[in-house]
Amino acid sequence: MGLHQHPALDDPPTWYSNPISVLKRVIINTIFLDSDGFRANNDHGSIDYQKLAMAKVLIVDDHIVVRRGIVQILAESISGLMVRDVGDPAAALRLVWDETWDLLVLDVGLGGRSGLDLLSEIRGFRAKLPILVLTMYGEQQFAVRAIKAGADGYLLKSSSPEVLVDAVRKVLGGGKYISATLAERLAKPSEPSVLLEVVRGVLDAPS
Repeated sequence: MGLHQHPALDDPPTWYSNPISVLKRVIINTIFLDSDGFRANNDHGSIDYQKLAMAKVLIVDDHIVVRRGIVQILAESISGLMVRDVGDPAAALRLVWDETWDLLVLDVGLGGRSGLDLLSEIRGFRAKLPILVLTMYGEQQFAVRAIKAGADGYLLKSSSPEVLVDAVRKVLGGGKYISATLAERLAKPSEPSVLLEVVRGVLDAPS
């Protein structure tokens, strides 16, 4: 469903007067997680699984055991997915610059450099690259900053493998992946433009 079919979103001052009602409206077709960390709607609908199987994914995490675990989970769950992992931020930056990727899975803590700083730099030359932040840090610490920096999703490493795969599929399909709790935080008066972008991403993404 295209954004042009949702005229309420074209005028933030009007619809934002009651942001919770907006959230309830969006949750019908959303990627928001419930309180247990599972998708309320697991129907991947129009996602092109043939294209998904040919996708290139780059995992950026400074812990090799974590990286290899993510690679194994994705390889076992999405047949044909091409996954590469790297731990050094500078090497990751070069790979994103030199090659075309369909998804970047990025940690927040990367040793000597912040993953959010790396995210902002990458957005400077790869504005449309889907980026999923996967971290041990709770939403109250970095989630809003990550979304504002251009992340398409924010997920905790404590999530189940099934939730990780679900998030990867959703972001690869052009959608957003955040929790309902984070969505409510973005609904605060200080973050209307951020919430608007998230809602637009949900409504324009494949259901």
